[in-house]
Amino acid sequence: MQQRYRVVFKVVVIILLIWGYIYSVEGRVRHIYPHIKVVTLLCDLGTFSFLSASVITFLTILHNGKSEITRFQLPFSLNIPDGEKPTYHYFKVFPIALLIGIAPFTTLYSDLVTLKYFFVMNFDFVIFAYAMDGVTSLLENLANNFAYLNGLLKKSCQNITFQANNHYWNVKNVLIRKETLTIIKFVAVSHDRLCGCVEEFNAVFGLVIILSILYILLGMMYVMVCLVDSTTYINFISDNWWLMPAYVVWLIFLIVTTLLLANVGNAIEKEILNTQKTCFDNISHYLQMTTNETSKILVELLRLHDQISTAKITVNAAGCFHMNLNLIGTMYSALTTLSVYAVEFTLYYS
Repeated sequence: MQQRYRVVFKVVVIILLIWGYIYSVEGRVRHIYPHIKVVTLLCDLGTFSFLSASVITFLTILHNGKSEITRFQLPFSLNIPDGEKPTYHYFKVFPIALLIGIAPFTTLYSDLVTLKYFFVMNFDFVIFAYAMDGVTSLLENLANNFAYLNGLLKKSCQNITFQANNHYWNVKNVLIRKETLTIIKFVAVSHDRLCGCVEEFNAVFGLVIILSILYILLGMMYVMVCLVDSTTYINFISDNWWLMPAYVVWLIFLIVTTLLLANVGNAIEKEILNTQKTCFDNISHYLQMTTNETSKILVELLRLHDQISTAKITVNAAGCFHMNLNLIGTMYSALTTLSVYAVEFTLYYS
């Protein structure tokens, strides 16, 4: 019975997606911007692709309910201060506020066809915002856990360094060494499981990340085309003046989304490198003063260093590209090229 409900749900979702896509194309091409059909069709294709990827991911989460990463949970709970929890909740507030802000103008200054068009476009926009909220929150949580493990490892190794430099061992120091050895083993196991979460994230959400980037690029290009088209050929001052701030705010949202995606991916890579650096610094120190007391700790540090070096974990969209600060340059170089072609096309065929 449950499997039958899932099949029905998939069919309904596919029908709704096709209906929304046809509805949007009909509103854009036939009634709103008939002279930029190629650009609008391309943007609609990007939106439809992203919606399809979002549904695929949702069905994956529904099907793999026992998976750790698809439940948006980590395999263990670390005591992270509240101030370091994910803070990217503006995704839930910003799109709703934008829709409320432009809704009166859309109602007052638009006909029925334009209302249908903006309904579909804004519905796509809200789905995109909520999907990005889940992705960035998960990545931020992973980055915080990597940072916590790095701080825990660094603190435990500093305690051992202090005792080793004093060459004073007693019962208390033996307990400290045992506790430190336990902490290093815990860090190694936890770090490996976190890396597994990152790999599963790349596999499960790879398609959504790729099509999200496509959605952002085509969305920015579409905003540029509409701004040029409005200021050049449409008397927006009297009829469509409210489009200008709406498109500008939409463009700002897409830019900030790109920055956040690049930042959270870069934060995970940075914390992994910091953990590897902590291991290397302490290994270099203990190689000069190997004793029976520090040999086990040195072995565990070597294992952890080799584990991180071998894994080479990065946040990537199914291996297509890395989500770090290089994504910003790639995005805006592609945006510049697409915008130039789109604006030239608009001015030439209008």
